[in-house]
Amino acid sequence: MFREFTKYALVPSMFVIILFLIIFHKPVIKYFTFTHDFEKMVENYGNNASFFYYERLLKKGKSIENDLINVATDPNSNHIEKYFALYLLGKIKSEKGIKVILKNLQSDDATVRLGAIRGLKYNMRPNYIEKVIPLLYDPNRLIRYEAVSAIGRINNKKALKILYDFTKKERDQLVWYQAWLMLRKLLPIDGVVVEKYRRNKYLQIIPKNDPYEEVGFTYYFLKVKEGNFILDVNVPRKFYKKVKIGDIIYKESGKINFKIIGEGKNGSPL
Repeated sequence: MFREFTKYALVPSMFVIILFLIIFHKPVIKYFTFTHDFEKMVENYGNNASFFYYERLLKKGKSIENDLINVATDPNSNHIEKYFALYLLGKIKSEKGIKVILKNLQSDDATVRLGAIRGLKYNMRPNYIEKVIPLLYDPNRLIRYEAVSAIGRINNKKALKILYDFTKKERDQLVWYQAWLMLRKLLPIDGVVVEKYRRNKYLQIIPKNDPYEEVGFTYYFLKVKEGNFILDVNVPRKFYKKVKIGDIIYKESGKINFKIIGEGKNGSPL
């Protein structure tokens, strides 16, 4: 008797009650909406909880595209809301959102510019390079860092020249080294090692007779002669230790593995 009651009365009644709560209880409905997750993410900006809601929004994919564009273009949105909207538009690879992202690269607010360049990074194309160049000289170091990372996603001569020239001017350690990491991967190398040198955390060249190495803050470089040109190349510590002056080294563009394809004799070029 009880089993029949449970099957035909209690269970259906509970189902109806739950359905009623979902339909008419707004907080329950709101919990599953874009607005709820986005507001919670903004509210917790800078905290771990923000990342939780960020991940939830990412899982919704392109379904939140229009909502994000609305937030990014709404004059009533604050700078944190626009930051997240632009960043997420990039992460979901929104084609519709590209114009909004590009426009906000020139925002007067640094937080908005940061969201725009972080979003653009995931959708970077060669024809966007010119729009990113001004951010290489932004007063905000994080924006410069992201601008370097965005340009470093383009493997062409223009991007290489921009990054290479940039390393001669940038003095912030974080941004400077990010540019070299991009170049380490992108630069094609095929030449003779004519010099080895190290830089310290102040980006100064360490004297050759100075054995001191600051672990984690020593950057390793080679000067490589390719035809009539001599190229500075940042290399991993392990490779720096085994390569000798006079060795011929090779690396394909877009690859990270350096190879010694010819050994020098008595420290002199072959």
